[in-house]
Amino acid sequence: MAPAEAVRSTPLEPVEQIKLGLLDRGLALSPDARTYIDFRNAGRPMTPADYASTSGIILALDDDPQVLRAGGRDLQARFEPDYRIARADSGAAALELLAEWRRRGAEPALFLVDQRMPVMTGLEFLEQASALYPEARRVLLTAYADTDAAISAINRVQGDHYLLKPWDPPEERLYPVLDELLDDWQVAHRPAADGIQVVGHPWTADSHRVKEFLARNHVPYAWMDVTASADARDLLATAGEPDPALPMLFFPDGTTLLC
Repeated sequence: MAPAEAVRSTPLEPVEQIKLGLLDRGLALSPDARTYIDFRNAGRPMTPADYASTSGIILALDDDPQVLRAGGRDLQARFEPDYRIARADSGAAALELLAEWRRRGAEPALFLVDQRMPVMTGLEFLEQASALYPEARRVLLTAYADTDAAISAINRVQGDHYLLKPWDPPEERLYPVLDELLDDWQVAHRPAADGIQVVGHPWTADSHRVKEFLARNHVPYAWMDVTASADARDLLATAGEPDPALPMLFFPDGTTLLC
């Protein structure tokens, strides 16, 4: 009988190590690679309450149900799944959403708000919303006859733009403006620090692959350059690894993963 071949152990690529690390914590990427499946809870998709996404939320606010439905469809057609689309039919309902997102650690990226609403105007809502989320971009919707009032309101709340209703076709009168504002938000936005912390050397291929994988799959993380950050070196010291093979991931539950 021929001797059995020795089983060779091939080191895992950093990306595969991350996938296994997530799986060990009861998580795995869903087939569309944009959400997680939570195996600890009957395999249901995770919700924003379970895990805050680095992709932001676009909130459409209008008291006219028909306009709100149409606006939501236009936003979904263009911006999902990169952004979550939320809708509210009153300022009070929108503020309730903001309070819930704040509890969950979710981040609104843009408010698309009608000015003329009963009880609470769009301006009044934006004044409160911008205090909670100053980084979120603010767009006021108005009719042609109200443009002077809209410009005054924009100046008052340091809004980013106003748009006239209706905005058909959205490819010309809606999407270009929102695309630019969302790009600005992405540049300025910093994910919450309660995600994964990645400590590594800035120019190594492994560090690049890890960061690319996490960003592509919308996994919140903070990059820490071990050559420039004292906090990064302190983290490594707490891990009890005097000379670890970087990059190293620090999870919110206190566990670590060497890649």
